[in-house]
Amino acid sequence: MVELHTLPEKPDAYPDELALLRGLQHMLTELGSDGPSAALGEWWDRYLLVVFHDARSEGDEIRLLYGDGYTQIDGPGIAYEGYMPPEEALPVVRELLSGPSSETPSP
Repeated sequence: MVELHTLPEKPDAYPDELALLRGLQHMLTELGSDGPSAALGEWWDRYLLVVFHDARSEGDEIRLLYGDGYTQIDGPGIAYEGYMPPEEALPVVRELLSGPSSETPSP
């Protein structure tokens, strides 16, 4: 796995995976030091696999597997498996990384 901000786009990835990758990279830039202590990613076949580490909260880890709408999110307080477009998955991940907001729906 590599740092998410350096993960290259995969030429044969579905548009949803590329949109999610770009959205996550942008979100991490916005969160800055309020974000996770590490964000690693890799392409797993046509799926995007991302692992967020947060050393501030006893090493909590959030894992996201995403491919053509299929979404699996595992971490403290969440075990989701279903389908979400990127525009729905991004706010859920942001909430998990930065804490709940009144505008963010839960999965």
